Amino acid sequence: MRVKRTLETDQFEVQNDAGKIYTIVEETQQSGRISNGTTEWEDGTKSYRIMDNGYANRLSETTFHNSRTGETLTRT
Repeated sequence: MRVKRTLETDQFEVQNDAGKIYTIVEETQQSGRISNGTTEWEDGTKSYRIMDNGYANRLSETTFHNSRTGETLTRT
């Protein structure tokens, strides 16, 4: 049997060019297979949610794009 779940796997701050600080929550989709009463989980895609401000696209390890406002955000 296959199952899915979403986990919060990281949380960190980013800053826009004007100095405003946002908190990003990294969420990881996982799929699992249940066998003999245990579940083996595999990581899938990651998404980045800006608390109280929509979602972000990751451009690099330290740079994100706010999909709602169009701002470039840099990890602090």
